[in-house]
Amino acid sequence: MEVRFGPFRVHPIEGLSRGARELHVTPKSLSVLHFLASHPGKVVAKDDLVRAVWRDVAVSDSALTSCIKELRRALKDDAKRPRFIETLNRRGYRFIAEIVPPGQTPPRASRTDRRQTGSLVGREDVLAAMSAALHRASGGERQIVFVAGEPGIGKTAVVDAFLREVEHVGRWRLTHGQCVEHYGASEPYQPLLDALSRLCQTADSFVAILRQYAPSWLAQLPALQTPSEVRLLTRRTSGVTSERMQRELMNALECMAADVPIVLCLEDVHWSDLATLDWIAAFGARVESARFLLIATYRTADVRAGRHPLPAIVDDLRVKARCDEIALARLTQADVCAYLTTRFPADAGALDNLGVLVHRHTEGNPLFVVNVLRDLVVRGVLRETDGRWNADPLIDAASFGVPEDVRRTITRQVERLTPAERAMLETMSLLGRTAAAAAIAAGCDVATTDVEAMLGELARQRWFVRERPAAEWPDGTISASFEFLHALYREVLESRIPPARRVVLHRRIGDRLERGYGGRAGEIAAELAVHFEMARDTSRAVTHLQRAADTSRRRSAYLIAEDQLRRALTLLMELPVSAERATREIELRMDLGSLLMAVRGWGFNEVEIHYSRALDLCRELSSPRLFPSLWGLWLFRWGQGDAPGTRDLAATLREHAARSRDPVHLLQAHHASWPTAFSFGQLDDAVRHATEGCALYSIEAHAALASAYGNHDAGVCAMNFRARALVLLGSVDEAVRVGDEAIALARELAHPFTLAQALFFASTVHHARRDPEATLAGASTSASMAREHGFRLFLAWSSILEGWSLVQIGRRDEGLALVRDSLPTAGAGSHQFMTHFHAVFAEACLFCGRHEEGLHSTAEGLRFATRNEERFYESELYRLRGELRLAAGGADAPRAAAEDFRRAITIAASQGAQLLELRANGSLDRLTHQ
Repeated sequence: MEVRFGPFRVHPIEGLSRGARELHVTPKSLSVLHFLASHPGKVVAKDDLVRAVWRDVAVSDSALTSCIKELRRALKDDAKRPRFIETLNRRGYRFIAEIVPPGQTPPRASRTDRRQTGSLVGREDVLAAMSAALHRASGGERQIVFVAGEPGIGKTAVVDAFLREVEHVGRWRLTHGQCVEHYGASEPYQPLLDALSRLCQTADSFVAILRQYAPSWLAQLPALQTPSEVRLLTRRTSGVTSERMQRELMNALECMAADVPIVLCLEDVHWSDLATLDWIAAFGARVESARFLLIATYRTADVRAGRHPLPAIVDDLRVKARCDEIALARLTQADVCAYLTTRFPADAGALDNLGVLVHRHTEGNPLFVVNVLRDLVVRGVLRETDGRWNADPLIDAASFGVPEDVRRTITRQVERLTPAERAMLETMSLLGRTAAAAAIAAGCDVATTDVEAMLGELARQRWFVRERPAAEWPDGTISASFEFLHALYREVLESRIPPARRVVLHRRIGDRLERGYGGRAGEIAAELAVHFEMARDTSRAVTHLQRAADTSRRRSAYLIAEDQLRRALTLLMELPVSAERATREIELRMDLGSLLMAVRGWGFNEVEIHYSRALDLCRELSSPRLFPSLWGLWLFRWGQGDAPGTRDLAATLREHAARSRDPVHLLQAHHASWPTAFSFGQLDDAVRHATEGCALYSIEAHAALASAYGNHDAGVCAMNFRARALVLLGSVDEAVRVGDEAIALARELAHPFTLAQALFFASTVHHARRDPEATLAGASTSASMAREHGFRLFLAWSSILEGWSLVQIGRRDEGLALVRDSLPTAGAGSHQFMTHFHAVFAEACLFCGRHEEGLHSTAEGLRFATRNEERFYESELYRLRGELRLAAGGADAPRAAAEDFRRAITIAASQGAQLLELRANGSLDRLTHQ
């Protein structure tokens, strides 16, 4: 995709560059150049060129002519004596420059280019260490290199120099992501997503790899797929965990690097979001081979102070020999003198004294060195005559003036800018390290072209900023982008903005970005939230924080989403009391309550606070959100095992649905009723509600509601409970069939949490019919999925049945230990089904001859049955207690066991649980015969 000619390089995504310097051209002009350069020596007709670049869009000849003119300006090409693009009257255009073949060394940059870029001195050992890591990575040994140091020490410079060498070799794919300082929580995985997007634009096959190995990441990159593909992937990856996302990306990158090794650079990870840091730690701990080199830069002081998680990650990886950490030292006096010799050609010895003084004044901080020398040039202390540089012969320490450190030196340089330049750079500092000219123009209230011209000139001087590839917004806005040469420039400029002006600038920038992104504003929601919060526009800040939380949740960054929702709720409370505020509070509290249930468990105490408050507000406003608020509160009560609350709320939901006749409400009222009825042992009612729910359910209308109603699909849930109730009622064959149908629907939905649930419930059916092989197959698959996705509760539930199956097939010690170890996790996540699980453990103990432990488990199960009124497995607990009493022996054992068996028969008969009644009768018959 990349084409090189002369000193130039053109890439359809990365843009046009000359040596290390990027040249700004509009996206259409870039496409024209790349198309022509890809067909060297051929005459390309105008119509063919227009079709290739503009495709089905009708444009005039002037659009193409304008692009050609822009390219000639960028390439410094003369239309009358062309070196690159030749015009053939009435025929078209021809690219006449010689193309540099892949793998061949391009022409060396001119002396001017080298002087503009500057020379890297004193870093030979560092570059050698990075090259050694690159060599190891090329052999399949994954590598992580952390480059650390103080601000201005040259971290970016040394990494850029290394990457230029790698790019020159041409056997690696390079990509990068930038971590940006935020006032609030940044979007999870943003630097990794940026790097991944750039990587996918270098090879079409990478998108296919993401689709196969990392669908949850591809779902976050809508620009790489069609809207229908985005919708499908979003549904498939709903509920995916952070552990799964980490594993997916590692698998995908390892596959991408199988043919062509990859170098990924993450800059300024001291500003990284926690999700990205977690991924770095997981990537470094992985033992599989990978032709992959990860380079991460960070400021030592920023992470070693406070509670930043990065030092622990670096230290842990270093102890395990999983990374290298390169701490950059300051330049020596010899290094500074070498830099002077390269940057400012002079007669021998002419600048030796200056080098000594600069080193003494700056103590070898590279950025400080550059700024001090710039200051001396501006003041005329260091000047050029006939191509040779000389310093004032009277120069001494006093010549450096007042500045004592790099920040004060930068401040002095800022004060020498024109007011317009200063205003633009200060505005740019509020946008981060990189900013679009259109956004800067909005803040300054000037034309975008003025920003492009003024900052473009500073970029050509390599001062404060460099030019980056053009930015294009969804509304069609196209403008140049600029990046600060160093983060310290941005920090100094940002600190100069007075509070009142800061508010105005944030509001203007936020307004323009919101208009520019329109319906896609959610893509930059976290950024917009910062701008509007700083602009004191609380209402819009809350809106975008809620959108940002939704993005974080979809990326499984639940802690970040929780912080964003809590911040939104805090800000919302600052607004005057009104019906609108109450409506928004309902939404926020429901979002936060649902999130906390997913992260902390259905019975987490704070969940009740949010749903109860939402419910009170809904009643005050007669809000349509009353029903889902009630439903969320029901799920909390059910998860806690609050029998009266569960029963009352389920009845209220049915009454509400009957009045509203809303199909969604009717379905979800049944959705609350079938688990409630099942838990209380009302098996016929559970089957009835589940059957009516299945009749109401359709994939098209209801599959998307999973996140709002329990984070699982209602249709599959109905089949799950119907199957489980049917098997206890004695309809064994029908129960097996319904369970299989539930699994099939869950697979069609491609929703991991729902599928793990369906597999678990199907295994409970096989457990009830005493089929250990079928139980083991379903439970093991469910446990495997739960382990992969991080579904801790379902992992515990499935492991209990898996352990029971192992006991039944002869692996008694292994199976009993698995059940025993899983019980505490199951009880911590939810009080539901604990009667069943204690019965499972008691039966396993009976098989293994551990009678006292089994009796203790039946006592625990019966305690849950009494306290929570969970009755569906109460009969089996009494039967198992009788069997354990008989096995343990004792004079009174037969009488007590007979009493337990008769009680089990009575309970099962009252519930219509023919399977359990038959089982209890069998136990009593055996005792009678004995």
